[in-house]
Amino acid sequence: DEKYNSRRNLSSSPVLYGASSTAGGSVLYAGERECHYGNSVSLGDALHYLNYWLIFVCYLVAGGCGLAVVYNVNAIADSVGATVSYFYVTLISLGNGGGKLLSGVLSDTLQEKYGISKLELLSLAICMVSITQGMLAFGSKALLLPCVLSVGFLNGCSISLVTVVIADLFGPTH
Repeated sequence: DEKYNSRRNLSSSPVLYGASSTAGGSVLYAGERECHYGNSVSLGDALHYLNYWLIFVCYLVAGGCGLAVVYNVNAIADSVGATVSYFYVTLISLGNGGGKLLSGVLSDTLQEKYGISKLELLSLAICMVSITQGMLAFGSKALLLPCVLSVGFLNGCSISLVTVVIADLFGPTH
């Protein structure tokens, strides 16, 4: 079926790597249909975009890594010999809240002044979570404080940015 195969050709969607520009904005391609930037795409239609799956898998992995630290920060602090593990629980919560607040302001400022998109900022946050996870693997008490703070901050950033990126790419309605 040609219509099915054209919808399944996910590599033709240019959104993630720089969308083509038209008078109405960037265009998402889904087989024979096209949706202009800002118009809503239903969840069923979004499932046909490679961009949706890339964001889903990246966020699933990075969000899972961040949540693993959030849920186990007490045990991580105990394993490196930190005596006041409740301090790290508070610190990760403050970092998470700060990341949620600052990511909005930071993403808007970076997009206006330097042209850095929210998707690029989300990608950076996901990469930084990976680096922080690697640093935590060393089990150093000296690295615990900056790692816990950055995991909280980056987890808050990614939670805030992923919703905005999805709304920018696929529309705010669905």
